[in-house]
Amino acid sequence: MPPMPFSEKSLKEEGRFVCAILVNLTTRTKVYFHKEECLHKTPPASLYHSILTLIALENGYLKEDQSLFYWDKTRHPYIRWQKDQNLKSALEYSVHWYFTKLWKDIGPEKGKQFLERLNDFSSPVPFSKSSFWLDGSFVVSPSEFADFLIRLQDPSPPFHKKTIQIVSRLLKRSPGTLSNASGSHDLPGDWSGSENYSSDSAFYYNQDEANSWFWTSFQKAEVSWLLLTRIRMKGHPALPLDAAKLGAQILQDEFVLPHSQF
Repeated sequence: MPPMPFSEKSLKEEGRFVCAILVNLTTRTKVYFHKEECLHKTPPASLYHSILTLIALENGYLKEDQSLFYWDKTRHPYIRWQKDQNLKSALEYSVHWYFTKLWKDIGPEKGKQFLERLNDFSSPVPFSKSSFWLDGSFVVSPSEFADFLIRLQDPSPPFHKKTIQIVSRLLKRSPGTLSNASGSHDLPGDWSGSENYSSDSAFYYNQDEANSWFWTSFQKAEVSWLLLTRIRMKGHPALPLDAAKLGAQILQDEFVLPHSQF
């Protein structure tokens, strides 16, 4: 018997809330899994780093080859954060202190204007020098974030195409992998034949819930795909890679990737 498509599975479990959005960018078709959950807003955490990078490059606060920030010797929970960083390493390892400094350099006066001009997220951007994307004062839905990623590929995107190309290049990864603060991780499935692969992820938690985010875009068999997933857990532990593993399973269940033999 062939495996059941993910869209026909029930993932209802007490305290576990799943959203996934699968987009065929070639045909411009979109499939939601648990659409109501995909409209629920939570902090984007480090997923927002790519947006901060876009506005910084677009408005001249950084250049790709002039983006070095020096580590101030503050101790951090991840060893990869305890060194000087540039845009490439900061995006690859979700270096919170780098983007907090970048936001302070831009300043909330200008930064708030830049972000609200995008008009992609319905929550107002706080007037704050702190990391609002991490502290719970700013929230986005998976649906909004997926639409933003799709818009970057429109004929008339919200940034110059050169800016988008730079950030896309910085998010390029080996097919079937993701990078976060703890390093590079392989995802389940057979990713051979995938091209132009990018991915990003985020993890947020407070005393009430934990959220794991993941998105990837890639081309396979001349079809371009975008997948975004988020798992919210209440009353249960969650792990940073949960959403990424779910995403890999969806791509296999929906026959975008062949099922792994292991």
